[in-house]
Amino acid sequence: MAFEYADRTAEQAVAAYQRERDRWPQRRLIVINEAGTRIGTALDTTRTAQELAAVGADHLADLVIVDLLSSTLQEEGTNPETGPETLRRIAQAVSDDCTDLAAVTGQTHTYPEDSEPARVLGTGRPVRIGITANELECRRWRCRRR
Repeated sequence: MAFEYADRTAEQAVAAYQRERDRWPQRRLIVINEAGTRIGTALDTTRTAQELAAVGADHLADLVIVDLLSSTLQEEGTNPETGPETLRRIAQAVSDDCTDLAAVTGQTHTYPEDSEPARVLGTGRPVRIGITANELECRRWRCRRR
């Protein structure tokens, strides 16, 4: 009887795993479809960035921040700033569970040269960094506001 119980429990666990695994592609398609309809509805850079952040906060993360290089936001014919490249925070979205994580948009900032974000900007190669809520306040590469 014990073996029958163990077998039945294992079969139920495998069946539940398979059902969940079969839903993954469906969820991905739903997110891609929603992103296609919600992102890029206007030619305004700030609005598109906000739409991108909103989709990300709805499906992928608790906090999504969109920073653009300040040089990309300058009008043609203006002189670029000298010194280290600055970023401007133009959009953000926060999930309903994490409203206390909101940051200020519109400000410019830089990252220390030895930080992970600075390396990404320098090399052009993305990196995925997992950050818990507790680590968010104490990360050594936090941006310096200007």
